[in-house]
Amino acid sequence: RQGGRWGGGGGEVDAAVLLPREASAVIARVLFGDELYSATPFFHTFELHAQLQLAMTAAGRQTEDGFMLFKYLPRFLLPAAIRDGWDAVEVIKREIEPLIHAVGRLPEEERKTLAIGRLAAAGEEDKLTIQELLATVLTLLGGGTDTTGFTASWALFYLCQHPEDMARVRDECISHSTDAGGGLLLPPSLENLQSLTFTWACFREAMRLQPVVPSTLLTPTKESGDVDIGHTIVKPGDAVILEYTTMHQHPAVVQRGQEWYPQRWLEPDAPGICDTSHAPVLGASAPPPGIVPRVDFSFSLLPRPCIGRERPR
Repeated sequence: RQGGRWGGGGGEVDAAVLLPREASAVIARVLFGDELYSATPFFHTFELHAQLQLAMTAAGRQTEDGFMLFKYLPRFLLPAAIRDGWDAVEVIKREIEPLIHAVGRLPEEERKTLAIGRLAAAGEEDKLTIQELLATVLTLLGGGTDTTGFTASWALFYLCQHPEDMARVRDECISHSTDAGGGLLLPPSLENLQSLTFTWACFREAMRLQPVVPSTLLTPTKESGDVDIGHTIVKPGDAVILEYTTMHQHPAVVQRGQEWYPQRWLEPDAPGICDTSHAPVLGASAPPPGIVPRVDFSFSLLPRPCIGRERPR
């Protein structure tokens, strides 16, 4: 379908562009609801995704070149990527702020059905300001757009290489869809997603083979003191880099680690990942019913893991 829509006569589609765009649209609908989403042209074109790309590029440059330096430079001295990124953030804010106010004017029961409405309706002690709500929306849109598109692109890549798994995913999705009549099927609801165990396993396997964030940087604190890692003493302030792609595929950690094998998430006796008994200690989340609780490192397994770890799962 997307090939016909975006690729002329069904030609190639740039999944790395299309899937993040679709992801940003899904997040916008969850935040603001179908009605506001449909009435906002900013969401219907590539405009939102284009602005997010500019903003994320700027964030990367800030990390690379030193954000504090840019903060105090005159605007005309900033690199073009930073100027464009800051302008993009302002564009997104300008489009999003009226929607937040529109949600605030909805009846209470309707407002509470929307993600942004529940944030805006928090108790007085926890109530977010308009600036905090804008920052939250930007975080959800920016943090979940390219990462979701990246994972979906790789999952589709592996499924295309394994058509038997593709057929199984399709059959599973159809079996949990709703018949809308006239030969139309509504996709599985959010409540039914955890029932798609094989689909879940395929996306989990894609994240294992191609993690969105391939590494993390750990630094012992003064409270933790010296840490012995493989007979090497790491002192507070030292940095340790964990490279997830290697860890997820190394034979000492994962059996058949370089193979696409989604069954490892479904069968207790299948080649697994690490020692599952460590999962509760390291902060791994509980999987859906029917999924074997394997340990993986995609979002860190330390006491303070990535706050977005549940969204792609």
